[in-house]
Amino acid sequence: MSLTRRSMLIFSGGSIAELLLSARCSWAEAWPQRSLRVIVGFQVGGTADVVARLAGRQLEALIGTPVVIENRAGASGVMAANFVRTTDDDHTLLMVSETYIVTPLINGNAGFKVARDFKLIGVVAEGPQVVLATSDAPFHTFDEFAKFAGRASTGVAYATSGFGHPQHLIGEYLAAKLPAKLVHVPTRGGGAAVNDLLTGTVNLAILGLGPTFRLIQAGRLVPLAVSTAKRVSALPQVPTLAELGFSGFSAPQWLGFVAPRTLADAHVNLLSSELQKASGHPALRENFAALGLTPVFLGAAEMAARIAEEEERWRSIVVAAHLVSK
Repeated sequence: MSLTRRSMLIFSGGSIAELLLSARCSWAEAWPQRSLRVIVGFQVGGTADVVARLAGRQLEALIGTPVVIENRAGASGVMAANFVRTTDDDHTLLMVSETYIVTPLINGNAGFKVARDFKLIGVVAEGPQVVLATSDAPFHTFDEFAKFAGRASTGVAYATSGFGHPQHLIGEYLAAKLPAKLVHVPTRGGGAAVNDLLTGTVNLAILGLGPTFRLIQAGRLVPLAVSTAKRVSALPQVPTLAELGFSGFSAPQWLGFVAPRTLADAHVNLLSSELQKASGHPALRENFAALGLTPVFLGAAEMAARIAEEEERWRSIVVAAHLVSK
């Protein structure tokens, strides 16, 4: 009798069924089984888009599966969030930022809350929001800007990535605290806001460091202040808003990943573990540093704490600025 036949006899009846069932279960539990899709709710070239692509590239190398970035811009991330919230595709993720915490506070019809409607995977990068002036603006320090804004009868126009973004709320906060008339000029993303600066449409903007860092280095844009609790290594000479008299104010930009509620916990944990590895990769750290961003990793629990803190901070500004819509 051949070895093959003898083996078949040994694993006869129920034993063969158990063996096949075990193999089938092992195959079914393998994940991901195809490419992962990361939905970004903003335009190509913005900070969220670039971070998603850079982190996705490192994640792809670790899990051996393609990571595809898909931009679904619109309504300050609402379209992207609700697409992922309602999908039945367990290979789709969402890139989130502090904007996704602010939007539901302003828009009562947003239809989502990050901590409630998604499974948290982790934060991978953070950096400052920057108050910026053009090189030919009539002010080149924050104090000069504050004095100019206080005298300007028509106010000072400032560009941001869009209505209801954290950059907009920082502007509302500054307008109330200075006090000064600041006129918000929302755009369709950081790239469009930078274009408004460079073409002279506005002399001031509040933007993430990602799309502006190289222009600052080239001397075309002048950073007046950063929104983080401490000065950032990319701009060590630029004071924080807290240093400039806005005691206790801190509003860093951060970016991370979440998944639909239907994604299995084991798969969420796998992604979280691999993203943590990716965040320490020298190539990713170098690429983030070139954007003026700091590579970090906050797991699900730390991310949840960050979200709760953000909700408390931004809610007070939203209410004070009468920005709540129903």
